[in-house]
Amino acid sequence: MREIYLKAILTSGLFVICLIATISLARLSKKYLRKIVTKTTSETDDYIVKIITENIRPLGLVISCSIAWQALEIKGYLNTAFNILAKLIILILVVRVLNRVCIRLVKSWSQKLDDPAVRTMLRSLSPMIGASIWTIGIVFYLQNVGVQMAAIWAILSAGGIGAGLALKEPVQEFFEYITILLDKPFQDGQFIHINGIWAKVERVGVRSTRLRSINGEIIVMSNSNLTNGVISNYAEMEKRR
Repeated sequence: MREIYLKAILTSGLFVICLIATISLARLSKKYLRKIVTKTTSETDDYIVKIITENIRPLGLVISCSIAWQALEIKGYLNTAFNILAKLIILILVVRVLNRVCIRLVKSWSQKLDDPAVRTMLRSLSPMIGASIWTIGIVFYLQNVGVQMAAIWAILSAGGIGAGLALKEPVQEFFEYITILLDKPFQDGQFIHINGIWAKVERVGVRSTRLRSINGEIIVMSNSNLTNGVISNYAEMEKRR
């Protein structure tokens, strides 16, 4: 009985100490990091510091609970379930921070570029960056909790082949969209002629481009049809007769 009381006191003490350390770290980080970012004119630094300082306390709380739990020396399925849950919460917190920081850095970088086409391309890659970070985090988590990855890789490989076949056309259109942004055969507002169609470019989308013909109707054409066709861009004429 005395041993149970000692463990309870030890666990409570560890939890309180870790909690105090977490609160102190959060306050010190907020104080000193803000002093550093006030010396810069970029709003991205302020955003990153805000995201980091907001997540120190919840992350520290989970770690404090984990340290206190280990002091109890509980074995079996209950201990396994707790560790899996704690690691999952830590994963979500860390990946969310990395995701938001990386996307903000990409957007900040794109705003500094003079080329609007490259800016649009970088912004369109933000969902792909977020998905990649979550995928890496999930794989790391599964390995960390002891999941046999051989079967997972086999499932992912089979799923990847099926997804690749299903997404072949959308992915192709996306890369054609990137080609249009970088190569600039035409831009919004320009008058072009392609495949017997005379039209004004209204909007270049990820999968298709909206054109307005000389008769006034809207024509939606896939990006691959545009890049594979012969385009006459009348906005680029040096002299008109």
